[in-house]
Amino acid sequence: MSAMSKHTPPRAYFHVHHEQMWEWATEPMENRIEYIKKEKPTSEIDTRLRLLKEIPYERIKSLVDTKGQYDAVQRTAWEQYDAVERTAWEQYDAVQRTAREQYEAVERPAWEQYKAVERSAREQYDAVQRTAWEQYEAVQRTFDMEALHRELCPDCPWDGRTIFP
Repeated sequence: MSAMSKHTPPRAYFHVHHEQMWEWATEPMENRIEYIKKEKPTSEIDTRLRLLKEIPYERIKSLVDTKGQYDAVQRTAWEQYDAVERTAWEQYDAVQRTAREQYEAVERPAWEQYKAVERSAREQYDAVQRTAWEQYEAVQRTFDMEALHRELCPDCPWDGRTIFP
């Protein structure tokens, strides 16, 4: 519901916002005026405040009356919807909470078991990989790749960093 009282007749204004010619007030206009003064560019403030005008009730009486009737119907409908929705949410939340608790009771031990198995497998992999890498590096150190490169690629512009010096 808006900040306006539900018993106050709706009020309409011209140029509350720069892209809309008129609109219903959803809060006291003093709030909008204060916002304009504090937040809008200085070059726009005088124009905005000069054009911001309440539309006289007498000129739109039937529209105001119809809007008031609409607001009353809409408010009642919203209150009914809100009551039903709140009850439905509470029921959903209770079911979901129970389901989450059951899921977590099953999932937690399964995750711990997975982590234990994965940790053991990773330790085995790391040991095998480390040994194989050490063997590879030992063999690699026996090769003089720079000399081999010079021999096999005599016209190569390689400068130790790039082939595009």
